[in-house]
Amino acid sequence: MPTLKKLFDTAGGRYEEVRDAAEASIVRREWADSPRYWLEPYYGESNCFGRGKLVEMPVVDARGLVEHGFDAEGRLVVVRTYNELPKRQWLPGRGEERPASEVYFVYHADEVDALCFDSDAGKSVVNVARYRYQGHQLVEVQTRYRIGAERVEYFEWAGELPVRARASQPGYERLLEFTHDASGELELVEWVYPNGSRAEMFRRIHEAPEVVLERVKGALQVAARDLLGACDVGTPIAAIAMWLDMEAFEHLLPPRVGLLTLEEQTAFASEPAKREYVWSPVEWEHYDTQELEFEDEALHRAASDANQLIWQQGLYQQARDLVDVVCRELNAEGLGRLLQSTPECIIFPVDITSGDGEQGVRRVVTEAQLTALKRKGLLQD
Repeated sequence: MPTLKKLFDTAGGRYEEVRDAAEASIVRREWADSPRYWLEPYYGESNCFGRGKLVEMPVVDARGLVEHGFDAEGRLVVVRTYNELPKRQWLPGRGEERPASEVYFVYHADEVDALCFDSDAGKSVVNVARYRYQGHQLVEVQTRYRIGAERVEYFEWAGELPVRARASQPGYERLLEFTHDASGELELVEWVYPNGSRAEMFRRIHEAPEVVLERVKGALQVAARDLLGACDVGTPIAAIAMWLDMEAFEHLLPPRVGLLTLEEQTAFASEPAKREYVWSPVEWEHYDTQELEFEDEALHRAASDANQLIWQQGLYQQARDLVDVVCRELNAEGLGRLLQSTPECIIFPVDITSGDGEQGVRRVVTEAQLTALKRKGLLQD
């Protein structure tokens, strides 16, 4: 077998060879909204990746989807991730039907080589990996990256179950431990640090999602009123953002709070170039501060369970709906009884990764509040 470096150096000239061989061997394809299969045991659980959901066939538009191809033995032979950017953001040589990346798996007696190619015209090599097996159990993965760095990961097994994964590369070490129940189902994945402390990556939640999310909603309703009731920045508040970072995965809930003062709102609204800042809490003075974090322990306990379910099962929309409900209730009650605010003050949900504050406002305000905001020129028809 060639060395890992030689495998990387020669992969670029083998693109058509490995692609054609993989295509010729495929007997079944699955399309999903995100990656669904890996060779490493518990890869998704170890990295807070939920398993992609299958997409109905035939696929009409590949953008944003992941294609998986399998051979007659059921082995994964190709994974293609398709670009989901709108046309104006495509990079040279990329298009809606061109994959953003392609990974091909080449099987040998006790090893599997994985070759990952970029979508540029030259099909440049992103990385290569070699999977080494003892019987059917994966024991080692070596990866070489475009920059020349290498990474190695070892897997330890107890009988038929993987119990530990140790990854190492220059400047980085990671030890994961896998805990199973009596039936062999994975219960827990923990990152074990050199000092002995542990970080929970995956935990199986045995309650139904609707039960867990309802518990978060109840705790958030109480905590939001307490937090806003304690807010005093010395000037009237014109708007409140209950913001989420939809890329936070295991830290999505609880949301955070931002406050827009009347002075800021007036200044933003008076300058056309800054008008959008009215609904963008990242531009506000009172944003992402310790004083505006929820400290309620019941809320954080409930959110810890919910966050596990959200990334494991892809319940991101349900998380957004939960925050919408709380904002809608607070708007219906009126915020003036909780803190010093303007008559038109509203609370709204926003995902800071997409900046969809205005859409959030329209989802949760009352008809009277919507009319008042339009009258002030803060929203357009």
